[in-house]
Amino acid sequence: MSYRVILNPFTGNLQLVQGSGLITFKPAVATVGSLPSSGNNENDGRIVNDTHHLYIWDGSSWIDQGDILDITWAAISGKPSSSVENIDDAVSKRHTQDTDTALRTDKLTVDVDGNTEIQGSFDLPNDQIIKFGGDAFIKNWETKYSIAIGKYAGTNTQYSVYMGFQAGLDNQGNDNVSIGYNSGANNTGISSSFLGHSAGYNNTGHYITSIGRRAGIYNIGDNCIFLGYEAGKDNSLDNQFIVKQNNINTTPLIQGDFSTGNIALAGELKIKVYSQASEPTLNADSYMAIWIDTDDSNKVYLVFRRGTGDQVKIELT
Repeated sequence: MSYRVILNPFTGNLQLVQGSGLITFKPAVATVGSLPSSGNNENDGRIVNDTHHLYIWDGSSWIDQGDILDITWAAISGKPSSSVENIDDAVSKRHTQDTDTALRTDKLTVDVDGNTEIQGSFDLPNDQIIKFGGDAFIKNWETKYSIAIGKYAGTNTQYSVYMGFQAGLDNQGNDNVSIGYNSGANNTGISSSFLGHSAGYNNTGHYITSIGRRAGIYNIGDNCIFLGYEAGKDNSLDNQFIVKQNNINTTPLIQGDFSTGNIALAGELKIKVYSQASEPTLNADSYMAIWIDTDDSNKVYLVFRRGTGDQVKIELT
């Protein structure tokens, strides 16, 4: 009888086996001691259950071929480079992906570098953030009915919209709209709209409309409208309507008071409104007034003072 040495593919070890013939598998036995010593033919093979080893009869004794049931990952030739754990994880995610119909993560993050283009659509979950380049870019506070678009834009306040770099940064008021770089930042007022670079920055007034670069910056008055570059800057009065381009002149082109109806044009022509029984007396040539005569069916007159010192009134119909 001849034997040869071969590599056991299951154990990776060299084994001594008969040089010819096929293995004939016989019923397994419980232990090595249960292997029959008679009635065997050459190349009979039996598995021992307690060790999972294969034994082959060489004509006179049983030759242990090693463990063929408990195969280790390391003993497999030509296996994938991934670990068993990574393969199991990938298979699990593949099955989950087929059944998922919505994003269910606690935090949605999309990182995009360079000019990568994102196509498709998805529903943005409540109170989530989308990031570009690692920075928060879109924030959705569904529970507060607010949204912010732009790096460092917005705070978690109610019923507000922020658009632009640092728009609404550290804002503490609700019901605000801030559009533009730094617009509405550090604001504590409520129910206000800021449009333009730094419009409404450090505003503390309520019910403010600021349109223009730095319009309404550092304002503390309530119920105001500011139009133009730095219009309403450092304003401390309530109920103001100011149209101004601070880079052209420091005096507002128009400044009015909503509570009194008084209007000043370019700081010179001032129009006041009087509601009384007697004609008002104007104290300067530059003054003009609208007089509502309460003693004569509330007739309305335009009253102005001429250079000669006398007054002229014109009834408005």
